[in-house]
Amino acid sequence: MVVLVTGATGFIGRSVVGELLKHNYDVRCLVHTPGSERVFSDRSVEIYYGDIRDQNSIVSACQGVEFVINLVSTITPDRGSDMLSINVVGTANLVSAIENSGSVRHLVHVSVLGANDNPRERYFFSKWKGEQEIKRTRTSYTIIRPSVITGASDRFSNLLGSLVTLFPAVPVVGHGRNRIQPMVVEDFAYCVVASLGRNDLESKIIELGGDLHLSVNEMIDYISDAMGRRRIKIHFPFWVLGLFCSLMNIFMTKPILNRELARMLSNRNVTDIGVAKSVFGITPKAFSEGIHHLTGMNVKNATDHLFRNSDKRFETPKNRE
Repeated sequence: MVVLVTGATGFIGRSVVGELLKHNYDVRCLVHTPGSERVFSDRSVEIYYGDIRDQNSIVSACQGVEFVINLVSTITPDRGSDMLSINVVGTANLVSAIENSGSVRHLVHVSVLGANDNPRERYFFSKWKGEQEIKRTRTSYTIIRPSVITGASDRFSNLLGSLVTLFPAVPVVGHGRNRIQPMVVEDFAYCVVASLGRNDLESKIIELGGDLHLSVNEMIDYISDAMGRRRIKIHFPFWVLGLFCSLMNIFMTKPILNRELARMLSNRNVTDIGVAKSVFGITPKAFSEGIHHLTGMNVKNATDHLFRNSDKRFETPKNRE
């Protein structure tokens, strides 16, 4: 059975492709940027080039596939048109291409925990609008809303790890008591793949998270302890972040922090801990496994991530041997 994965070369996409191959699916990857497919040089996958903002460029990728997993998303806040064109218009284009193919049996669409119809929360609103496009399809679908996903190349834990490595104090927006439910990327990939073809999940929205409800303050403490670098936290109001983000947009082509990412961490972002077990039959891995890669982070790694927006994996000495 052929599965098309959009966003295949991204952080989550690479794990989803690996999980599909473990289950002997034939994998077709939709790639936006030529050359990024090199991450699959040691894997047997089919590559199609296209941009979901251009429906004509993705029609052929949908031909002859039975399942589609849509992982394409952006959280870029200061170019609102990009967020809407990818998260909403791009999703609508994909739905049209799927329906025109006549072969797709099931679409799994990855949204975000906290998606809502409040236009002021631009990222969450764009993801909610994307969900509405999915719900209009005649094709069987499942929507999965994850909390924060952690792993060797994730944006969030590497941001916190970099701050812990480089500075004696870690900045926190607001009081830091809002709760998040980080999930290890391998667990999330398993759940996404396990959703394919399940009639009992048709037209359902599944909210997923990891093994703990943690406040941002607690997550920083977890990461600091894992790295052996205990740090204090400095709390500041959201408007200060806005000024900081404006400065980063001036000096960085791809800022590592923006208003929408900070808003995600400032909102309650949790669900029932038992969903992964009851729906997919797995017990989520401990949060500590999702941040294990940070134990090998050094000053160069941290500097690369913060100021050069590096996507390299931070490996422990054990993993490098």
